[in-house]
Amino acid sequence: MPITTETRLVLLSVDLAGYTRCVAALDTLGVARFIDDWYRACAGAIRDRGGRVVKFMGDGCFAVFDDDKGTDAIEAARAIAAALPAVRDRHGLTVELGANIHVAAVAAGEFGPDDDRRFDVIGAGVNDLFRMGGGAGIRISEPIDNYTRLKIEDERRVIAACAAASIPYLIVRPTVVMGPGVTVTVACSRAFESNSTSTVAEK
Repeated sequence: MPITTETRLVLLSVDLAGYTRCVAALDTLGVARFIDDWYRACAGAIRDRGGRVVKFMGDGCFAVFDDDKGTDAIEAARAIAAALPAVRDRHGLTVELGANIHVAAVAAGEFGPDDDRRFDVIGAGVNDLFRMGGGAGIRISEPIDNYTRLKIEDERRVIAACAAASIPYLIVRPTVVMGPGVTVTVACSRAFESNSTSTVAEK
């Protein structure tokens, strides 16, 4: 992919709150084993939801999704958070997930010397992603939140059409809770709605 390609992507960064303090007592190979497990957990959750890992950096991971896959990026962050307890317990560490999700126009392609060119994503939007904040929690930028609201409007239209035709349906969606200056929390609600409009939610 030429470096002149400009595209709009959903950006995801994840890292570990408390990492530096927790690994201070580990030897070098102990840290390496933990990071290997952590990278595997991140990559699996991201790839399973259609994303691409751009790079790993220490305890951090930077990934991208197509610009209409904001909900998939949110679900990937949730999946990483769900996988983290098993990873940290295997290594006796106390760390928490921190994640930022943003959407922006970026330059994507291969960068570097001719004999070692690597895929990367560059632009002010990437800088904005990493300036969204740090620490434990999942932070979602306003453009992603607005996109999620649009998807819910789409769901309502589908629900109405299915109800009119007496067709049972399954809605699986992320629930985003956010406010000015508030760290975002994300939970997954699975709602089965039938002709009787009964709903069961799991969080």
